Amino acid sequence: MKNKDYYSIIANSYNELHEKEQLEKLSIIKKHLKLKEPLLDIGAGTGLSTSFFKAVKDKVALDPSKGMLKQYKGKKVCAKAEDIPFPD
Repeated sequence: MKNKDYYSIIANSYNELHEKEQLEKLSIIKKHLKLKEPLLDIGAGTGLSTSFFKAVKDKVALDPSKGMLKQYKGKKVCAKAEDIPFPD
């Protein structure tokens, strides 16, 4: 099974399994970041991290798993981190 397929299979339950842990990590990370727009969340998965930064209005979730990205309601792009479809 390829990683992309695995994450599409678990996408519907991913946040239920990992949300608490991820939000705790994000709270720590937020203290050390100075965010600028636009925000590109590479490896966004379900968009949990992307959604966490509410003050940032212009943001995009990027992930290779269509199943994971379906969980995120904002702007999203299905692509691998090695092949980002945005200019430098």
